[in-house]
Amino acid sequence: MLTEPQKSKVLFLRLFFSENKEGRRCDFVEEHASGTPLTTGDRYLVKLLEFLHLWELGKDGGVHQPVITDYEGQLAKMYLYLTFSCPNRCWFCYADGGKRTCREMPAEDFARIIREGVDAGFESVVLLGGEPLVYSGFPQLVREIRNMDRGKTRIILRSSLSLPLSDELLGQICETFDRIVTSLDGDEQRHDSIRGIGKYARTMDNLRRGIALGKAEFSVNSVMSADDFSGEQGKHVRDLCDDLGIGRLTIQSPVPLGRAREYEGRRLYWKKTDDPLGLKAQELFRTSCGLGHNLYIEPDGKTYPCYAWCSPEHQLGDLSRESLAQLLSRKELLAVMNHGVDTNRKCKNCEVRYLCGGKCKIYVKDKHDIDSPDFDCEEKKAAILKDAETYSRFLYQTEKGE
Repeated sequence: MLTEPQKSKVLFLRLFFSENKEGRRCDFVEEHASGTPLTTGDRYLVKLLEFLHLWELGKDGGVHQPVITDYEGQLAKMYLYLTFSCPNRCWFCYADGGKRTCREMPAEDFARIIREGVDAGFESVVLLGGEPLVYSGFPQLVREIRNMDRGKTRIILRSSLSLPLSDELLGQICETFDRIVTSLDGDEQRHDSIRGIGKYARTMDNLRRGIALGKAEFSVNSVMSADDFSGEQGKHVRDLCDDLGIGRLTIQSPVPLGRAREYEGRRLYWKKTDDPLGLKAQELFRTSCGLGHNLYIEPDGKTYPCYAWCSPEHQLGDLSRESLAQLLSRKELLAVMNHGVDTNRKCKNCEVRYLCGGKCKIYVKDKHDIDSPDFDCEEKKAAILKDAETYSRFLYQTEKGE
């Protein structure tokens, strides 16, 4: 049952929604709640109300987002692949790490691209591979980043942490990166069967020592089937993160790219964040899968709008030969941004499109047509509609004081 202050906030939010029918993202800040911070319970109500508001927009025919004409506030993640080399041979590696060869830019070029990403306003720059720790210029790049003015941009490292790391290098890594994302794919036996004997113990040792330093945020990504997620393997990873105090955990099924291109298992995506809601209210409104708002940059500098949309015809430029500002000035990325749920021939008439954001391009069969309707989304749509029904019932009950 809602307290009186909560009821007043719900009333405010309903009025707030009624004045925001143009379909743009609603930013909830503390002053919207009578000058007091939103509690977890309040934010839960905000989430439900925005969810239902966006559902109503979709059912009413929606409102097309205005054309995006500049990059301000639109650039999300820059994925910077330092190398495709890797000592592991995970069967599900979408980058085909360890088997794929590619020229690698020097550390100076990677550092320049990171600075340019900060200047352009990217929310985060993610360094990954392959295994980024085996990139020959990694120590130099760490030194460059440590001395870098990064503004509001977060610089994130994604590594298996399965290599021997001295206390000195581990300390430098923890001091340099805002977040370090590592991989755990189940218990020791399962993890080592995928990545190699002794890899679980090495990763756990580096992870525990890094956490003990208290200098960086750590999170975990895990790849497993839906059946494993609901069994002992999923429980092991979830319990381990709880024991280590890791607040961010993502568990997902393999994606059909790279060495797992033939994978046809049931899709799974589960996420726990340090926000008890698992999803902030202002992140609910989605007009696209993110295509065009992120950059995928290969070790040689070739740049694409997504790792699932990276054939030669979709190449945006080459950052080993030009600056990021030059690449962005040509507007190809801006054009990609304007393709989303209101332009896709299947999505544009769907009532849950602003809650879904559209199908990931990995699962779209036609890799040439950016607005192709050639994909199956019935399972995801059913799940969103089920949530909408649950949320509607919850709000009905709270309004009656039950």
